[in-house]
Amino acid sequence: VDGQNIVVSYDFTKEKVKFVATVGAGKWFGIGFGEGMIDNDMIMFMASGEGSIMDAYSTSYGAPPADDIDNMEDISIVNENGVYTFTAYRDLNTGDPQDFVMTLDQKMPFMWAE
Repeated sequence: VDGQNIVVSYDFTKEKVKFVATVGAGKWFGIGFGEGMIDNDMIMFMASGEGSIMDAYSTSYGAPPADDIDNMEDISIVNENGVYTFTAYRDLNTGDPQDFVMTLDQKMPFMWAE
């Protein structure tokens, strides 16, 4: 994997947003919903050891801390030959004030970092 990759879709069967990220070993990849680093919902995918996904909320320009409530569900992390594939789901509206409310019929602002 030369670069990180993410696909965000809606799973109509589960009625949840589906995230599938591919990240090379020893790297990380993050996405955010909104504009700018401060006061925005983020998800971090860390490809080391067993791998991890963090539901985060950015309060500054540094690395975001974990959100008070982890709303990521049905997490799967597979490491195959140093390429981690992360799959996770989240409700469109989690009810968590630190989570961006997603809608299916509107554009959403995304940002990313690696």
